[in-house]
Amino acid sequence: LGLANDYLHNGSIRDQCRQLMALSLMPITEIDNQFQRLQTIMATSLSDLLVYFQHQWMYGVVPMHMWNFHNVKHRTNNTSEAYNLRFATRLARKHPNIWSFIQLIKSEHVRFQHISIQLDAGASAPKQSKKTIAFQMKVNVLHDRFLKKEITTKELLSGLGARPKQAKTIAIQRRIDNLGQRYYDGVISAMEYLDGLSYTVAKQKK
Repeated sequence: LGLANDYLHNGSIRDQCRQLMALSLMPITEIDNQFQRLQTIMATSLSDLLVYFQHQWMYGVVPMHMWNFHNVKHRTNNTSEAYNLRFATRLARKHPNIWSFIQLIKSEHVRFQHISIQLDAGASAPKQSKKTIAFQMKVNVLHDRFLKKEITTKELLSGLGARPKQAKTIAIQRRIDNLGQRYYDGVISAMEYLDGLSYTVAKQKK
């Protein structure tokens, strides 16, 4: 869409794009209203992006519940991608015959059995990275404040849409927690909540 230069050098465009991305973290009941609000404030240069987003994600190809990750801890397909790579590497050929494929499936079954036994015996599951944990804490705070009506949906979206320079810090998590708390306590509106959340989604320009 030729928006890379505007995104890098125009803070307003960058903020608007971040809020659009942050819609996936909003309560599903708030997405439609916030998208309509964004349509009224976004720059004219983003009109093609809005048309694409509307037809692809809002009311078209992909159902909203398929891309909404509100209150969902695992928001990526990294695990699936890692397994697909591992499987393809073990297969070691583009067009395997049926026998080598069956043998690989059998060995994978045995591997999963061993993993299951280890987990049942008390082995710990793979740990999340510090960055992932920090981001999840930040999102939780925003959502808590939103539920308590301490922040509006706008503040929630703004908070989710922005990624502070030090996303790992406790201070950032407190900011998100406070947003969620204020929203659910009725101190801020949904629009204000969304605006606050947009600052947690994408990296800001230095």
